[in-house]
Amino acid sequence: MKDVSCNTICDLIPLVRDGVASKDSINMVFKHMEHCEICRKEFETFKSTDLKSLSAGDENIINTIRRNILITQVIILMLGAIIGVALTGSMGQ
Repeated sequence: MKDVSCNTICDLIPLVRDGVASKDSINMVFKHMEHCEICRKEFETFKSTDLKSLSAGDENIINTIRRNILITQVIILMLGAIIGVALTGSMGQ
């Protein structure tokens, strides 16, 4: 296997820590860390984001996004129903 840059390994570290990287990527990261102290320290200091550790500001942002998505879905549903009724010509029944 040819040498992999530290930038590539740093991009893969979050995936490895979260458990979503492929076996090849995991092997590549650990093999690189055997010889690279900088990447090993980066791997040890990286912490995956836990939803429970979000601040109140983050929770407010997430709730606002959820509310906006819900409002958008309701509007699209209502417009679809209105257009569907209009296209069938059954408004007068």
